[in-house]
This record gives sequence, C-alpha cells and structure tokens, in this order.
Amino acid sequence: MCSMRKPTASPTSFWSVGSKRATRWLFWLPIYFGILKAGAIAVPFNFRYSAEEIQYCADLAEVQVLLFGAEFIGRIESIAHKLCHGRLLIYVGDNCP
Repeated sequence: MCSMRKPTASPTSFWSVGSKRATRWLFWLPIYFGILKAGAIAVPFNFRYSAEEIQYCADLAEVQVLLFGAEFIGRIESIAHKLCHGRLLIYVGDNCP
C-alpha cells in the first residue's frame, strides 16, 4: 500500500539553504543546457571515478570535449597525456592549473 505525505519543506527552501552542493549544481546548470542547445550530448561522470574509470568512460562515450571542475583536477592531470589525444580538455573554475 502506498501512502502520500505532505512535503515538509517548500520547493524554494532548497535554494535558500545555500549549501555548497546546491551552489555547485547551479554553476553547472547553464553549462549543461548550453551543451544540449549546441546539439551535443552531455555525459556526466561520477565525482568518485578514479582516473582509469574516467579514461574508460571517455573512450567508451567517444568524448570529444571534456569539461571538468576542481574535484577532477588530480585525476585528469594524471591521465592528461592519454586523454588529450583527439579531445579538447577544458577546466571550468577558479585557479586554473
């Protein structure tokens, strides 16, 4: 049996929290929609992926442009020599390495 519960928070309360996760999500949202508007396909990678998993997914999805943020910096740098063949790597964020 399924029960319906009334939401305990209003939809706008999510935005008012000001959490780091929400801010990061809002930062990437225009980039995501820009990718779709350009007619490309966005392939999001899990932030927990190791360098080898990132390489595997990029090869499997035939990624041509890889946009990445600070959370991927160390892993991307370790495989940059393999990733950059035929791909454009774009760092998005402050303090570009």
